[in-house]
Amino acid sequence: MTSTAPARTGLHRVPIPADVAPSGIAAAVRRLAHRPRLVAFGGSWSWGSLVATDPVFTAPDGADPFTVLDAPPRPVRPGAPPDAGATGAVGGGWFGLLDHAPPGERPTASLSWYRDVLRHDGGRWWFEALVVGRSPLPGLPDRPGAAHPDTRSAEDRCAELCADLARPAPQRSARIAVTRWPDRDAHLAAVERCVTEIRRGEIFQANVATRLEVRLDGDPHEAWARLVEPVAPARAALVVTPGRAAVGASPELFLHRDGDRVTTAPIKGTRPRTGGSGDEAERARLGASVKDAAENVMIVDLMRNDLARVARPGGVRPGQLLTVEPHPGVWHLVSRVHATLRDDVTDAGLLAATFPPGSVTGAPKIRACEVIADCEDGGRGLFTGAVGGVSPLAGLELNVAIRTLDLGPAGPDGSRAGRLGVGGGITVDSDPAEEFGEVLTKAAPVLAALDGPPRPLRPQVGRPADRSAGLFETLSCVDGRARRVGEHAARLRRSYLAVTGRPLGARVEAEVAAAVAGLSGQHRVRVEASPRDPSRVTVRAIPWAGPVPLVEQDGVVAVVRRGTDGESHKFADRRWLDAHEAASARSTPLLCDPTGRVLETTHSAVAAVHRGRLWVPPLDGRILPGTGRRALLDLVGPGAVRIAPLPLAALTEADGFLLVNALRGVQWVRRVDDADHTVAAWDGPDPLTRHLAEVLSR
Repeated sequence: MTSTAPARTGLHRVPIPADVAPSGIAAAVRRLAHRPRLVAFGGSWSWGSLVATDPVFTAPDGADPFTVLDAPPRPVRPGAPPDAGATGAVGGGWFGLLDHAPPGERPTASLSWYRDVLRHDGGRWWFEALVVGRSPLPGLPDRPGAAHPDTRSAEDRCAELCADLARPAPQRSARIAVTRWPDRDAHLAAVERCVTEIRRGEIFQANVATRLEVRLDGDPHEAWARLVEPVAPARAALVVTPGRAAVGASPELFLHRDGDRVTTAPIKGTRPRTGGSGDEAERARLGASVKDAAENVMIVDLMRNDLARVARPGGVRPGQLLTVEPHPGVWHLVSRVHATLRDDVTDAGLLAATFPPGSVTGAPKIRACEVIADCEDGGRGLFTGAVGGVSPLAGLELNVAIRTLDLGPAGPDGSRAGRLGVGGGITVDSDPAEEFGEVLTKAAPVLAALDGPPRPLRPQVGRPADRSAGLFETLSCVDGRARRVGEHAARLRRSYLAVTGRPLGARVEAEVAAAVAGLSGQHRVRVEASPRDPSRVTVRAIPWAGPVPLVEQDGVVAVVRRGTDGESHKFADRRWLDAHEAASARSTPLLCDPTGRVLETTHSAVAAVHRGRLWVPPLDGRILPGTGRRALLDLVGPGAVRIAPLPLAALTEADGFLLVNALRGVQWVRRVDDADHTVAAWDGPDPLTRHLAEVLSR
């Protein structure tokens, strides 16, 4: 075999004979799985598909990974390898993984130097090696006092790998089991806490994550091969070390540096791909989602800011924005940002400015990471870190480590315990139940590829309402000024898109302002939206007496146990709610599920006061996200509220119980009755209920 590159370039490059060339990256990994410290990359990496084994050096534990990745020299001509005849060549370099770490901290990492690689350039397989004579290129840090660990010639090494490729791969198994699903209630609460921080002005957006605890029965090489067949995710990556394995199907590019030019492609926005007639509808929903677009643009701005710290003046520019792209199992909303680095910026400087990836942190980045730490349970490990490497010829490329199994060492039976992190971006408009559904949607393709269990089934949520009757909002108007009209309009738009699949184009705020202009006194304003015409809404203002002072209210609520139905949308068809009210005579129906969890009443959100703190049921898809409820959470702040399932039995230990909605404000509850007995009773409003009622009535 003859090298195609002159010796001065340090690149030895020969084609792999057709009779031993693997059919794809999965086949290459299967045939080389017995070799130590295998790394592999498949999909849309700039260097093509790549596999490397038998590194000649591994960075010691505790080494600064940014400095390690800074070791290889840059190409002679920015934007191209030294050998113009080997465009796209990699040859070798540092490859491995970086765990998640907050901004300013150095992550733990596993990085090794590989002298050679097998690479498929889209046409054929090549063996590529970095050599100067028989030595690696400059930049490889030798261990003090030790001879170079691999002095074989490139020709011998290529022959050795070709011999392995010629042998059939042994049969291996790979099956995943979920040992612990994410805590749904904890994630719902974390999302709401994040929303509260956004509304308080602490942050604009943050990525809130959870995880599945898993066990891989079988081989990580085989697991990765199944993940990338038949269509490789855009940034699939595999790293196997003696004590750890990263099995990744990431769709997202974190950084690609080619010479002094850098590209990042943040993903924000996800909808499931159904594969059926509803697939295009999901794509359209994502493209029309104001929440997802806002989230994506915020992260684009964050990445522009990160890159501006190391770019030439005026050297940062956006590329494609808000493109809906197909990925395995999901639609994603993807944008791109490009930058030209200053001459003095090294890869260490680039990583220090941008790590961890902005799309999986939030804005502003440092404060968002602090909020994330408060909302999440434990560290993230590899999840939202990065996998990839840097080559003297091909530059630097890293993915965002999502859709990635982070596995520990093999146990006595060969299985590996680990976790699969999943998360989503939270904005002020986020719905907690939808956000939890999104994280399970993201995990589903990985589980399905490895014969894992489907996402846990939950009872069908949805009231028996006639959806063709439309949606509505009711808000309070005082002397011609509608209260919280922006929040009501935002909720109506979210519901309209979710229910009809189309955006509501009506100018809701303007229509309400026109309808109430010049009115005096108290009015109840009803805004109706028909699914037949998204361009308009109907607004009616009706005089009413206004809320009754708290001390004059003597509320009694009667428990109504129902099925698991519920809804987070206000449908104009309220027949089933009216039936509950008629059956409850003079009491207010308190809706509970069959397990005794308190949800809401037919007109109001509910909250208990327990040891001086609010205890509020989570927005689990069965509860209307009321603006009055939101006002309570804004008032007390995240440290003074518990968002968790509220058992009916817990009311016996509560200081008080209250109802709240946008029209009536806070209502004190004197007694809660269940069938033929009283669950709990209170002599008067507790101090927190009095305070909240006073503030909300202003």
